[in-house]
Parts: sequence; structure tokens; C-alpha cells
Amino acid sequence: RVRSSAASDVYKRQQKYIDKNDSEEYHIYEHLNNSSSVGEKMTYTIDENTKTTAIPDEDVVASLSELFKALGDPTRVKILSCLQISDMNVGDIADKLGMTTSAVSHQLRVLRAIKLVKGTKEGKEVRYSLDDDHVTLIMQCGLTHVNEER
Repeated sequence: RVRSSAASDVYKRQQKYIDKNDSEEYHIYEHLNNSSSVGEKMTYTIDENTKTTAIPDEDVVASLSELFKALGDPTRVKILSCLQISDMNVGDIADKLGMTTSAVSHQLRVLRAIKLVKGTKEGKEVRYSLDDDHVTLIMQCGLTHVNEER
């Protein structure tokens, strides 16, 4: 299986494991390569309302489709991977990915519109970060899925 370079780099730096237990909670344990200790534990409880028993309403389907469409762009996934490592401004992201600030700003605008990233003004600059823990969970589930042995 071919892995994208950005996803592979993040995966190597932050190996995260997802395991499902009997209480229907997903735990993500962060193991940093240079550390033998377990980092922060994030727990996501599966609500009975989120289990698929019926087709969601049209507006929910449209919103979910927009989310997956945004994640379907490799540049946006690379930006999210950068922000998973640390909060950054447009210039930092552009330098890290070898892109123009204009191109990064355009992609950040799209990611902000669907609430995957948020910006915090610091003086004349805006520092971007992942919007919430759900974005990290989505990224880690995706990385786990593409890196699993079949």
C-alpha cells in the first residue's frame, strides 16, 4: 500500500492506536517515538444516536459529504497534518509544505468554512489550529485505516 509522504511523516512521529472496548468507547493513545510513556488519552463515546440505523436527513448527508470532499484534497490533508503537530501561521505552513502563502491561505479558507480549522489573531498574524478534538479523531482514524495491514 502506498502512503502519502505527509501522512507517513505524521504517522512516524505520532503513532496513535485506536482500540474499541466493550463500553463502546474509542481510545486514542499517543506514543511519541522518543518516549516510552503514554501521552494524553482522548476518549470518544459512541452515542446511540450516531449509530446508523436509518439514512440521515438530507442536510446531514450534504454536510458530511462536504467534510469528506474537503478531506479528499491532498493539500488540505497535508495542512491538517501540519496543524496536528502544532499551531502555525500561514507562512509557517507554506514553508513546511513548500507552497506559496496565497495557496495555503486559499486552502485554509476552505478548511475554516467547514470548521476543520480555526484562526486566532495574534498581533498582525493569525495562528491556525485544528478546530477541535473531532478533527484529530478523524485524521487518526483515517491514518489508522490507510496504514492497517490487509
